Amino acid sequence: MNTLKMLSVILLAGSLAACGTAVADNTNKEATGEVVNGSGDSSSKEVDGKAVVVKEEAAFVGQIDTNSIEVNTETETLVLQVGNVTDIDWNSIEKNAHVTIEYYKNREGQAILQSIDVKEIKKEQNGENKGTMKEEAAYVGQIDSNSIEVNTESRTLALQIGGVKDVNWSKIKKNAAVVVEYYQNEENQYILTKIIVKEESKSEAKNNTIREEAAYVGQLDSNSIEVNTEMKKMTLRTEQVKDVNWSKIDKNAHVIVEYYKNDKGQYVLTKIEVK
Repeated sequence: MNTLKMLSVILLAGSLAACGTAVADNTNKEATGEVVNGSGDSSSKEVDGKAVVVKEEAAFVGQIDTNSIEVNTETETLVLQVGNVTDIDWNSIEKNAHVTIEYYKNREGQAILQSIDVKEIKKEQNGENKGTMKEEAAYVGQIDSNSIEVNTESRTLALQIGGVKDVNWSKIKKNAAVVVEYYQNEENQYILTKIIVKEESKSEAKNNTIREEAAYVGQLDSNSIEVNTEMKKMTLRTEQVKDVNWSKIDKNAHVIVEYYKNDKGQYVLTKIEVK
């Protein structure tokens, strides 16, 4: 009888130990969580044994609202909740800026930002960007508030102008001769660092000036007129001729024009006489 009691106690103790081990195993599984590695140059670590923090490089797209931002990683577009990240002026981060982000996904599948590091463009000791290019171009115009377009000798370039301040782009005339300095960033964008608007060389213009008689046709727009010479019809740029009331010159009036051809092939009027 005593032997049976003792055997029952041993079996009961064994059952309780087995249950305790199973509970412990389940608890460990819940607390550990699965580690998910980010794509590209990314790494991950566990937080409090549950959440997984992913560290990844990305391009900053912009602020969606006061609680979230959007970035482009190597493989996807991410919406990040920024509630835990304060003291950052999101407006000061340029679009497509290279950033390093740390985030985790909560139980609702939301990506929660923990930190963001904006990478600055490395500069040489003399203060110039690595790989800066300098070349002459013709100014085309402003694409939007963040970029302009120019034509170089070999191609058309869209240049980001975020770093160039105190330039009134509307005052630069279309096809104006300019010298641009720029570099290509890690997102393959061309970043403008300096622009110089070249003035027409007066001595060069004087040496190449042509003088001939013509019949005045009329004004094409605020910057050009049309005349008929003995040999051809001509469009003449009038920016250098001031204080002329073009509306008072009769159509087919006999005129003498002085002009030269600039490096863009345009004919630039320097003087007009109505006979």
